Amino acid sequence: ADDRIYPVGDLLGTVSPLFGPLPKTAQVAVSLGRIAAAQIAARAAGRDPAELLPESLCHVTTDYALPEGLRIDAQYRRRGDGAMTQSVRQARNAQPRGEDRAWLEALLAALF
Repeated sequence: ADDRIYPVGDLLGTVSPLFGPLPKTAQVAVSLGRIAAAQIAARAAGRDPAELLPESLCHVTTDYALPEGLRIDAQYRRRGDGAMTQSVRQARNAQPRGEDRAWLEALLAALF
C-alpha cells in the first residue's frame, strides 16, 4: 500500500495467476534490484517510472563426467488483461564452451 516500499524476490509471492511466483534465482534477484533502482531514480527525478519486467537466464550443469548443460531462458510480458505471462525455453548444450562460466562471471560482476 506504500509506493515508497519496493519488495523484491520471495517477498513478491505469486506474481501471476498463470504461473505463480518468479524463479528463485540470483539472476531474477539482480534483475528485480535493477528494476527497483530504476523506479526509485525515476521518482526522485519527478518522472513516472516505466514498468519493467525481470529477466531470467540460468545455466545448469547436468553432467560433470562429460560436460553437458542446460540453458533455461524465461521471458516475461503483460497480456492485454494485465496478467503477466512467462515463456520458458530450454536448450540442451551437449558441448558447453564456457557460456555458463561467462554468464556466471557477468552475474557476479553485476552483484558485486
